[in-house]
Amino acid sequence: HPPSAILPPMNQKHMLLITIGSAGDVYPKIGLGRALLARGHRVTLVTSAFFEELIRAEGFDFVPLGTKEHYFNITQNPDLFHPTKGFQTIARWGLVPFTQPVIDAIEANLADNLVVVSSGMAFGARIARERFSFPLISAHLQPSVLRTVYDCPDLGGFRLPDWLPHGVKRAYYNLLDKAFIDRELAGPINQIRAQYGLAPTQHFMGDYFHSPDKVIGLFPDWYAPIQPDWPASTVLTGFVEFDTESGDELAPDVQAFLAAGTAPIVFTAGSSNQHGHDYFAASVAAATRLGRRAILVTRNPAAVPAQLPEGIIHLDFVPFSRLLPHAAAIVHHGGIGTVAKSIASGVPQVITPLSHDQPDNAMRIKRLGLGAAIQPRQYNVKRATETLQSLLTDEALLANVRAYSARIDFAAMMAQTCDEIERTAASFGLAKVPDRLVNSAGELQ
Repeated sequence: HPPSAILPPMNQKHMLLITIGSAGDVYPKIGLGRALLARGHRVTLVTSAFFEELIRAEGFDFVPLGTKEHYFNITQNPDLFHPTKGFQTIARWGLVPFTQPVIDAIEANLADNLVVVSSGMAFGARIARERFSFPLISAHLQPSVLRTVYDCPDLGGFRLPDWLPHGVKRAYYNLLDKAFIDRELAGPINQIRAQYGLAPTQHFMGDYFHSPDKVIGLFPDWYAPIQPDWPASTVLTGFVEFDTESGDELAPDVQAFLAAGTAPIVFTAGSSNQHGHDYFAASVAAATRLGRRAILVTRNPAAVPAQLPEGIIHLDFVPFSRLLPHAAAIVHHGGIGTVAKSIASGVPQVITPLSHDQPDNAMRIKRLGLGAAIQPRQYNVKRATETLQSLLTDEALLANVRAYSARIDFAAMMAQTCDEIERTAASFGLAKVPDRLVNSAGELQ
């Protein structure tokens, strides 16, 4: 993807994109990187070593975080999607270990034209921002990470009632920080801060989660409107799309399957969920009862029943932006990327949220009238069959799904995101280079 336009040197930026997570977190940054590269900027992506080959194929520079083995160990940990142990698992294995490497990656790339676009989970970016002056943009894929006492997010399957006083809601967030979040993060991250001469901090998933320079919500306002107590610099630019690994078209065997019968139901467990045998077994049985064809999407073949009925197939990977327009419905765990592609494709959704942002996304899909939710422990053949049958025969809901599909223009949303990044970058001065990188003549060593 060569640059489509050559910018004047003074306008060319080095866009350092940092993200921590699975494919659902990394793919949007690859899509963003494509768009920024096409505008003439240099792009470097800092993320798990697991994605190195894919990222380098895009023409980006790459800085690995951890090893492929480290990524496999995290994604295969059964506690990753546990309602109460999930955050602890991510903090100990995916957040704290990468804090210093993120700082190092930023230090190594400090220059006058540096712009850092980071997920909130990359706490090293905040530390570097305080130690070295450069524009830092927090790019949030999902609204659940933006706390509010107004239209509260669903956190872990629990949402604060609207009637609660704001003071009580703030007290709840403080308790959540003290009992769970800061308990995991404060010690190790404040130790790193001290090494840079920075005072201890707290509320890592509160104010500290967002850059003081700019916050971009990568979702539309009709999905989650800006709240009065979100950071003042917050702007919403819309969903960011990227999901293809090998070309832009469906494989011939998938095209043949789609052409051979009625629209299938798609069942997926998410890119980082390496478990789910019971989930897929119940899904196959539900599709069979409904007399529907189905596609099971998972990279873990052990989770798929050994014998699949006629009309049901298993795929390791398929670009959802190409598949979902041909689907009757999708059942998934509620990752924001799959949510966005499903809305864009005009497909009703059944979400079985496990943890993290998934319960909040499920709440919003139900509230918008775009689908239903089933709690994972309640997901069985009977419940899945009844829920899917209800969605697939609800003409009002199907019409609403089609109406919202028309509201998504991924190209326009990406352009707006890039525009906002460029505007933010243009409003900042030179980056502060650490003394140890400058010689006696004031030149970079």
